[in-house]
Amino acid sequence: MKKLLFLIFISAIVLTGCDQQPGKTADSMVDAAIGVNLIEKNIQANKDLAKAQCIEICRQAQREFMVLNIGPCLGNPIANMAEWVCDVAHSPRQDVDNKIENQCSSFAEGSAKHFVEVDPDCNFIKNY
Repeated sequence: MKKLLFLIFISAIVLTGCDQQPGKTADSMVDAAIGVNLIEKNIQANKDLAKAQCIEICRQAQREFMVLNIGPCLGNPIANMAEWVCDVAHSPRQDVDNKIENQCSSFAEGSAKHFVEVDPDCNFIKNY
């Protein structure tokens, strides 16, 4: 019986000491995990917003009878999203998509870091 109590006591000490990391509280570990999730959710929200805005910019260009089959840059950058541009392209890509005059200069120069591509019918292709 004494051996059993001793083993339980030692096990409790070992288990209690093993579940904590030095210098980290449970609250700080939870905050770190939540922070990572918030960053990932914010990145996804920005992608979704940029996609929606690019599609709307494209539809507005269609309503204004803009020629989209040449692959123009429509948002350089997207309004209120300085790191995003909106570009019309084809899937699969065509030579016209690679012409310098059809590239978004904000992305090419590095001031915008992300792009959304839609086709000439305003269908989403991809974002980066």
